[in-house]
Amino acid sequence: MIIKTLIADDSQIFRKKVIDVLKKYTDIQILGEAETGEEAVNKALTLKPDLIIMDVRMPDMDGIIATNTIKNKYPEIKIIMASIHDLAEYRAAAKKSGADAYVLKRSIFHHLYTEIKNVFNLAWTSIRISSHQNNR
Repeated sequence: MIIKTLIADDSQIFRKKVIDVLKKYTDIQILGEAETGEEAVNKALTLKPDLIIMDVRMPDMDGIIATNTIKNKYPEIKIIMASIHDLAEYRAAAKKSGADAYVLKRSIFHHLYTEIKNVFNLAWTSIRISSHQNNR
């Protein structure tokens, strides 16, 4: 299975790093990039990716609202939220919006491919990833 992927983040440097990580996998195809939440929604509706790597905070429309908008129209699109913020309220908002996982940007380059595989087999993977943090 080829996983068609859209990268949505306001940082061009981050998008390039994600693409560099993913391009070495033959089962990942990068369909495009989005710099804002609104652009992510528009590209999701036209490109119909299997997966979106979505920043939580972006201009015009944040990733939470963009995720909710996309999931309402295309619930089959998998969305991995990415953030520098390790905050319970961000995780809760991401889950409520319909995101399939929440990962921290500081560890995304080491675990992204595993998380992609997880979201195509599991429901909400952030619970597994962050359960030790919720006990603090």
